[in-house]
Amino acid sequence: MSACIDTTQGSGWTDPDFKPNQQSLCNGDFGEHPEWADYVWRRLADIYPDAKVGKSIFRNGVDENDIFQGACGDCYFLCALSVLAEQPQQIRKCFITKKINQAGRYKVKFFKMGLPVTVAVDDYFPCVSATGGPAFS
Repeated sequence: MSACIDTTQGSGWTDPDFKPNQQSLCNGDFGEHPEWADYVWRRLADIYPDAKVGKSIFRNGVDENDIFQGACGDCYFLCALSVLAEQPQQIRKCFITKKINQAGRYKVKFFKMGLPVTVAVDDYFPCVSATGGPAFS
């Protein structure tokens, strides 16, 4: 996760620390998950064409039932998100950027060892080639 810069203007920002490529998935070693080698990376607007600049990223609300275990092996993180989602206002507080923006750059607050850390993330997601939908929940 990269250090944060305040701008959300422009287009096509890419997180330099988590690039949209196969190397970002399990360091490119697909021995345990060979299907991951076929994933394609798509931006939010390509996955959800109705996601318009300026609209809230929370347009459908926040619910603990939105979170599903995928193949990433991140069940501890997802469990924490699910508990946090029981208090939707707490999830909203973690997102500093609250609207979809042209740059595809979002500031998010995480907590590392109890201390808040603000990072910038892009809106690239690994997607299943056949369907074009997100590969992970």
